[in-house]
Amino acid sequence: MTMNRLKAYTLYETGKNDEALAAMQKYMQVASASNKVITEDNVYYGKMLIKGGKTSEGAAIIKKAIDSDPKKAAELQNELAQAYLAAKDYPNAIATYRAKMTANKGGELTDKVYLGRAYEMNGQFVQADSLYSLVVAERPTYVPGYQMRARANANIDKDSKQGLAKAHYEKYIEVASGADAAKYKSGLIEANKYLGSYYYVTKNDKAASLPYWQQVLALDPADQQAKTAVAEITKPKTATVKRK
Repeated sequence: MTMNRLKAYTLYETGKNDEALAAMQKYMQVASASNKVITEDNVYYGKMLIKGGKTSEGAAIIKKAIDSDPKKAAELQNELAQAYLAAKDYPNAIATYRAKMTANKGGELTDKVYLGRAYEMNGQFVQADSLYSLVVAERPTYVPGYQMRARANANIDKDSKQGLAKAHYEKYIEVASGADAAKYKSGLIEANKYLGSYYYVTKNDKAASLPYWQQVLALDPADQQAKTAVAEITKPKTATVKRK
């Protein structure tokens, strides 16, 4: 029985997940019948299921492993939360990350990012922004953090009437341009489009809007939305003919 267990483990570790899963399922049938299943069996079985696309089943097995051996929680909570995210079970992902952060006295920077992302995917944008604000306060050089704040605020203020995302996109442009503009090209396009639209639609200020659309074209000359916006803004006014 031990050899069958090790065979399944080895297949998984060497990247042969389909074979590993088949071997593990065969092993688990025998081990369960003789009450020989150990915590590590459930850990591996859960990982195999998750890797094989059966995220909900895998998450349930890993949760079972944690419940049976709480000492495993620290090393498995992140994997469990990621499985919940993959299964679109956002409430359980949030609960798992919160538990991990509580146990780790506030958690690491990546925990805050992942928890913020889980809140965002669950439509809890205020909570997401609260986490992202902690991220950029803790590490001001973490460029994606400013984009995360901008996106969360854009979702809070969907019609942009309050301009909640404006300052965050402006800050993102500042830090991304100074860091590695090529690396953050897509984010810079996103930020400039938001600001261009904000000034054009919300503020009806074409003069303020134009530079942002021009910057989008500088980053991507083929961007059709920017081409249309620049053409519309710079279109000559039609003279009004007065009748005598």
